[in-house]
Amino acid sequence: MNKKILFLSLAMALPVTAFAVPGQGQAESWHHHGHGVEQLSKALELTKDQQAKLEGIFSQQREKIQALHEESQAAIKQVLTTQQLARWEELKQHHGEQRHK
Repeated sequence: MNKKILFLSLAMALPVTAFAVPGQGQAESWHHHGHGVEQLSKALELTKDQQAKLEGIFSQQREKIQALHEESQAAIKQVLTTQQLARWEELKQHHGEQRHK
């Protein structure tokens, strides 16, 4: 049973993780890792107009990722039993703690 829960947790986390961390280029990873438009602007010599447009794009991206995450969470909660849901929440908390070490 625990293996099934772990597998389900990983299976649900991977698509969100892959979407949230695009690996297509340094500019995208800079944004994702909190360097923001400021450092990207310096590296690429962006104009004020380009900076504003990128900030808007990154803002929309964050909103879409958050909406997708919330939608996935709701769908997962409909599938799991009460016990599985409790264990899944524990696994998510543990995973979050490991990421912030």
